Amino acid sequence: MLNIALIDFIIPIKYDILLDNLPLFGILVTIAWFGSTFLDFAIGSLTDKLGIKKTLIIGCALNIIGALIFGLSSNIGIMTFGVFIWGLSYCMFAVPSETYVLSSFQKNYRGSAFGILNFALDIAYATAPLIAFGIITLFGVNPAILTGVIITFFSLLLIFRMRNRQKEGLVDSVEDVILKDGIVKTGFKDLFKMNRQEFSLLVNIFVCGIWFMTVFIASPLLFLKDSENLLQGALLAFAFMIPFAIMELWFGKIADYSKNRHRMIKYGFFISAFFLVSLYFIDNFILLLAAAFFSAFFANMAWVASEVQVSKYLLKGEKGEIASIFVAARDIGYDFAPLFYGFVAVLGLKAPFLMLGLLLLFAGFFSVMTKTGKEK
Repeated sequence: MLNIALIDFIIPIKYDILLDNLPLFGILVTIAWFGSTFLDFAIGSLTDKLGIKKTLIIGCALNIIGALIFGLSSNIGIMTFGVFIWGLSYCMFAVPSETYVLSSFQKNYRGSAFGILNFALDIAYATAPLIAFGIITLFGVNPAILTGVIITFFSLLLIFRMRNRQKEGLVDSVEDVILKDGIVKTGFKDLFKMNRQEFSLLVNIFVCGIWFMTVFIASPLLFLKDSENLLQGALLAFAFMIPFAIMELWFGKIADYSKNRHRMIKYGFFISAFFLVSLYFIDNFILLLAAAFFSAFFANMAWVASEVQVSKYLLKGEKGEIASIFVAARDIGYDFAPLFYGFVAVLGLKAPFLMLGLLLLFAGFFSVMTKTGKEK
């Protein structure tokens, strides 16, 4: 995830030639990322058939190839193709990782398990802006991307130590996913079977996804575009990300109990929206960091509770397939974040924060109406 976080932070910086045309920047990055979301349903089914280990290895290979293409090119078209290949690796990491957690831990401990998994992700996203700033300042943008490639090689060493329980081969698994499942057909079929509570969870995770990636993109560009101050952008991104790392484990433990989850979702979205909207009106840099910190703190509370609540809908033998539906919702949020940012930021570089606050309010009200966190 440190590879993902580093390159996510670097993407808007390397696209600096397009920063005078933010809508075009948003369109290109969204197109490049959207391929991974399209495959989320298929990767869930592939994980169930091929196994977690083999799926992760394929993800590492795509990650390395895509990052090298992106890092070694200065042509906008080739860079975008590299981001597309690299982006495919994200779902190859995310779906099997979450499937592993959901299938390896007892129901009452899944919140804690998710807390550990997300803690690793959040440490990566919290430290990546500062690491990227240091490498870019000393060596340049492309060496920072190559650092991400080296990190993926280390990940491979860990993945090779895992056991692969599935006996089905790669060719047979891919044939089943394409011919039998129709790549996304099975996932969409499950999607339309959802009730209001399940759909509300899907909305929650989508909104959290678009919130997360938009603030990660908006933070460096808020200062880089006008004042060329990458350090302040890195610090703002750090302020948004560090609450996730600090509270992930605690929120996971609290969310182990179903009676807590509805409150966490409701109050998390409402309070986070308040701080995010206030950020639009703040000029003082220290207060800006504080608003970002508290917005992320409460958004994370709602996000963790929503993801733990997903586990009650998983069926035996179809964990990867069902998990992939919710991963797809989050990834659609991630993928549309550049497009969302590119068009809204035309109204001002802080305008995306204001619009995100309204989205969080919508998710909170929708959750209250459907009583998402309440067990039947």
